Amino acid sequence: MNIKINKNYRYVTTLLWYIAFLILASAISYLLVLKAVTGFNLVFLFITTTISFFYILMIAEHVFLKIKQPALIANESGIKDYSGGMGNIAWDNINGIYILNAIPDKELYIDIANLRSVPLRPFSIKKSFFQILSLIISKRYVHKIEISTKQASTLTWANLRTILSHQNKLLSEFPGQSFIKNKELTAKELELLESLELDKRLPIWKAISNLFLDVDIEFLHGSIAQTLANSQYNLQMLNDIYNNEVAPVCYSNLFFVIGKWSGFSEESLKINIIKRLYKQKFRKKKFDFNYFHTFTTREDWQIIIKKVEELRS
Repeated sequence: MNIKINKNYRYVTTLLWYIAFLILASAISYLLVLKAVTGFNLVFLFITTTISFFYILMIAEHVFLKIKQPALIANESGIKDYSGGMGNIAWDNINGIYILNAIPDKELYIDIANLRSVPLRPFSIKKSFFQILSLIISKRYVHKIEISTKQASTLTWANLRTILSHQNKLLSEFPGQSFIKNKELTAKELELLESLELDKRLPIWKAISNLFLDVDIEFLHGSIAQTLANSQYNLQMLNDIYNNEVAPVCYSNLFFVIGKWSGFSEESLKINIIKRLYKQKFRKKKFDFNYFHTFTTREDWQIIIKKVEELRS
């Protein structure tokens, strides 16, 4: 199966903007040359000529890579991305792909195993920059591609999902974006995990994390309170788990345009909470960010704590 998603008018519009900015930067450089040469003018001339050169490269990238090619091709060999200039990404270099049904466009998040092994192409400025950066930052990289719903039909998306499923690359959970932190626990972090009695802690983490889902959580108050009431932890300890363990890891979900709504995975909670607690042990100055982490869920938490008290009494 060979799937092609055509380019969008945005690529042409962006090219026209690049040309306009090139003309503006070149005009400023030309005017500075005609004026008396001063220290300030020389600095400004260097900046504008550098900007002009940058836009020449961007125009070349659009003409040779984007305008003449489809936005995206998916086949048995891998993904070919021409919209973002990433080029050929082989299946064996892809950990997985997540399809986000954003509005009005769809977004593909390609979890690349080794960014440095993606073949270089001429004029791929953005990719070259990230490949150089990946030499310094040894982390996974997730590449984002935006596809307009006008570019691909429902059948095209169904076929793309079929290819991803066949290659075992279709992700069910959002992997993040850009450079991604390592998700494996070190030996020291595993020691900390064992000391926390995970079998007792994990249900509490899971229940409290529901407070940070991008849904109306009022109907979850009862089930969260019941789980907490059945635990061995007193109210002070539950407050500490809410403030210092779960909230710092999950709070940012409520700041995304489209946050998690189906629930945080236990594995994700375990790894992120343990890594944060381990780092906290070695921080000399511990600033209190509790209010920032919890201000969106504080009222719901107070309601749940009262329900816990009622259930236990």
